[in-house]
Amino acid sequence: MLRLAPLPASYKPRVSAGEAYQAYLAAGVYEYARRYAVPHARLASFTDFGNGTPAADGSLNLAYRDAPEWVITFHDVPDGGSGPAALPSAPRPSRHVELHDVVVIVSAETGVEQMVLSDVPDVPPREPPSDLAPPG
Repeated sequence: MLRLAPLPASYKPRVSAGEAYQAYLAAGVYEYARRYAVPHARLASFTDFGNGTPAADGSLNLAYRDAPEWVITFHDVPDGGSGPAALPSAPRPSRHVELHDVVVIVSAETGVEQMVLSDVPDVPPREPPSDLAPPG
């Protein structure tokens, strides 16, 4: 589960939106998205609740917690639909195409691409785990 939240208005990124876009292109993941959609870049505080290293107490030390990131989004990009894997002896099902949103996360501090995601649009958001929710 991921969370994107606003950054403080005073935050100034070390990496420009253009440099973040160039990092996306250099990585070569879903680079074809730019042929189908106009990219939208915005700054956000990024937390990934499912990525990290185990701590001694059994909790998870998050790899990205409130990290300042450029979020570059491409809407309605054709991508292969996913489904269960076929058995090696079974005929391969034809791959169907769905329109996905492609989301690129690039560090606003270093310009390093953190991840690229592709998912169907309008997936309803879920609340973060209560022990990791922001105070409020």
